[in-house]
Amino acid sequence: MAASKNIFIKDVYMNREYSWALFNKRVLDQASDPSNPVFERCKFLSIFHSNLDEFFMVRIGSLLNDAKLHGGETENKTDLTAREQVDGMLKVVK
Repeated sequence: MAASKNIFIKDVYMNREYSWALFNKRVLDQASDPSNPVFERCKFLSIFHSNLDEFFMVRIGSLLNDAKLHGGETENKTDLTAREQVDGMLKVVK
């Protein structure tokens, strides 16, 4: 991801879905960190899972609705359409 051009960042603005994905990645990193106690790692994993479920139900769901209703309209900060955001996030979250 670092080597290719990031479509989620334009000038000083970062797409909110991408920002969320980076945050949830940090939560998963804590769940994977062997220096954290096992119970804490389980809590982080639970938080990661809950966040991911909500993200797909609410944010991706809303973007899919926007794509159907407002096709080619772009969001004002990074100039991405809802469909471009969904497609990009599916690659990032994978």
